Amino acid sequence: MALTETERDVMSEAEKQQELKLGKQEQFMLLYKPIHERLSRFVHSMVWDREDARDIIADTVLKAYESFDKVEHHEVFMYYMFGIASRLAKRRSRRLKFWAPFEDHHHDSLMDNSTGSVARQMEVESLYRAMKRLPEKQREAVSLYEISGFSLAEVQQVQGGSLSGVKSRITRGREALAEILLKEHVLENRMHIDSTFKKAAIS
Repeated sequence: MALTETERDVMSEAEKQQELKLGKQEQFMLLYKPIHERLSRFVHSMVWDREDARDIIADTVLKAYESFDKVEHHEVFMYYMFGIASRLAKRRSRRLKFWAPFEDHHHDSLMDNSTGSVARQMEVESLYRAMKRLPEKQREAVSLYEISGFSLAEVQQVQGGSLSGVKSRITRGREALAEILLKEHVLENRMHIDSTFKKAAIS
């Protein structure tokens, strides 16, 4: 049975919409894949719990995709994604009001023997635990710069404010973390904080 001209027009429009949808998905994934690991490390360092981190990453991707058409310049896509993730992580923190004590179920959610030695994992989780004691914006700056590998200018794009403010937050955050980890005997001296950050950046 032959299709009428109207039916052919309807099918043609549906096919165009499908092509546009596929095109959007492909464009989104093309931009998202290169930053996935950095985003994942950032979220894990901000919320600590592995399951919570996965939920926030999934919500970030969904929210970003739903409003992807509003991103006029693809150059800002990374800042756009990290901005969403940061807001979701902060919202979770404020909702809980207080960070939960370090309990066994948190320990189990962080440990992943398949990704490296137990000693390295223990050192990284000690760093994450210490980071929860930093002021919120300081913790975010340290995480973006030291763990996700952002430049100072890129951190400024996410956080806003001045470049000097970003530098100050990172410097103070590093000093505070080194002091905490020294007291907990995780570090032998302050210089070893760089090594701990590097381990977190590849976990």
